[in-house]
Amino acid sequence: MSGNWSSAAGSWSNGQADRALLHLAFNTTDCDRALEAARAAGAIVTAEPKTVTIPSTPPAVVGIAFCTGPDGEAIEFFQSSDV
Repeated sequence: MSGNWSSAAGSWSNGQADRALLHLAFNTTDCDRALEAARAAGAIVTAEPKTVTIPSTPPAVVGIAFCTGPDGEAIEFFQSSDV
């Protein structure tokens, strides 16, 4: 389930933070396993694991899955190789 990067995004309006965190992404070697671990910990699954193709040259085939964290933030699991 380990990955080599993560990404985070917040939300601002009128120069003020609406929430500390809106979206958190983790690179993983196994989207299915990562999502099941999150589900077992009580996360609400919002998108089951699926394979998508990102248009690029060459096209990138990746796995993604989403759940909601304890503060309502979107958590993404991103599998970029060997999908």
